[in-house]
Amino acid sequence: MEKKVNLNISDDLKSFFWAPPKTGSMHATTIFSCLSFHFVECSYDRNIIYNSENFPHHNHSLSLFQGHEDYVLISTARNPLTRLISTYQHHNRINETPISGFKKFFSEGYCKNPFGFFTSGMNNLSRVPDYFIRIENMFEDYMKIPFISESKLAKSGLLEEICNKKKNASPSSLNPKECYTNDMIDFVYSNHKWYFDKLGYKPTI
Repeated sequence: MEKKVNLNISDDLKSFFWAPPKTGSMHATTIFSCLSFHFVECSYDRNIIYNSENFPHHNHSLSLFQGHEDYVLISTARNPLTRLISTYQHHNRINETPISGFKKFFSEGYCKNPFGFFTSGMNNLSRVPDYFIRIENMFEDYMKIPFISESKLAKSGLLEEICNKKKNASPSSLNPKECYTNDMIDFVYSNHKWYFDKLGYKPTI
């Protein structure tokens, strides 16, 4: 069977992006839609196109295609501790049977599968992204990417305005300091140490 891949990509910019869930993925999709990125579903060698759109899709998959080494890989990111709280809140919003209490969610869900729970465990990722856009430092991280810092979107000031609006958009109703015990923080850190250290996150709330 032909291997299919799903890509949000710009061949002009030789770049593609990955937006794991609860890392500002919708925001990133909006930004990259302004920068000639588009969605394509194709064969691994990209010779067969099954579906193509003129704009990126809001999806969370990471597809490595033949020749991906020649392209820049960009990924959105977030501190695993706050990301897990956001994941819990999202779970309760979309499920008819919400889980009562973050600690129960932590022990019954995350603890059973800490690497796969986010569907994007960096520890076993076959390729490390060239750029990370952390939700806590969006504008600064966007500006580290040359084709973005040189774009009209950035030079006009619109990118910074959009990032600031996102940062203040929807604060969590949960206090992270009340969600975690020290043992819970240690558990998250031990399972995502590479991610914490690579992106400069501290295992503290």
